[in-house]
Amino acid sequence: MDILNEDADSISLILLDLMMPVMGGEEVLRICRSDSVLSNIPVIVMTQEEDAEVSSIRAGADDFIKKPYNMPEVILARCERIVDLY
Repeated sequence: MDILNEDADSISLILLDLMMPVMGGEEVLRICRSDSVLSNIPVIVMTQEEDAEVSSIRAGADDFIKKPYNMPEVILARCERIVDLY
């Protein structure tokens, strides 16, 4: 969160895993979406949790990618497209 807050103007995209050791991805997403500066940064949620897609999108994620990834070039294309749209 410190890096996001310090460098928000230079961040084009947040790739967010829901399972993290210090703060869960759902909390990070909630904080980002409630912050006037961070809410302008697109977020793609990545996780193995199959039932997290709908809740992530409803919480404000711009896209969802299920792990494991079989085609890294598709992930790169999706990231590039989200950045272009923003």
